[in-house]
Amino acid sequence: GPFRARDDDARRALVQSLGLAPDTRVIGFVGRLNWAKDLETMVAAFARVRARHDDVALVLAGEGGERGVVEAAIAREGVGDRVFLLGDRGDIPNLLPAFTLFAMSSISEGYSIALLEACASALPIVATDVGGNAEIVSHGNNGLVVPPRDPAALADAFEALLSDAARAEAMGRTGRDWLLSNATFEVMLARYLDVYANGRA
Repeated sequence: GPFRARDDDARRALVQSLGLAPDTRVIGFVGRLNWAKDLETMVAAFARVRARHDDVALVLAGEGGERGVVEAAIAREGVGDRVFLLGDRGDIPNLLPAFTLFAMSSISEGYSIALLEACASALPIVATDVGGNAEIVSHGNNGLVVPPRDPAALADAFEALLSDAARAEAMGRTGRDWLLSNATFEVMLARYLDVYANGRA
């Protein structure tokens, strides 16, 4: 299928393309840059992690009306050297395996296709407890669920996964196994292939 599992070679290639050291870990997000995603909180959380680790980067894939707000948050937190706005990408299934973990800081969310795609790519996930997120991210099993609008809690969850690579990898595998054994995946895949076939992505 189109979704490959998390892959260290993909991560190395991505970070080197961004001008970073090959051992850099990647906190990644895919989605619209809009108010509902509350990316200011994600940037603030990343700044806390960045203050303690030199080998991390934040990669945001997507476009939207809040790009300026996100850019302002990046400048305010002083993390412009380690946060990358990739814009809209037509190769999300190739990008996801390069992430170390997937992050979702939403304050409003439906049933997120992006989270399902992260599961399909065997990524451990940190997501806020809003909308359908906790239906997809089972706390302690395939990721960690944190309160919305709480940069400290989000940062602590990032730290927990970054500091225990074996646990993070096991969570990613759990998420992928759950998804592949779940009818939801068939629905997602059909929608996904339809979107790409129609060139709307």
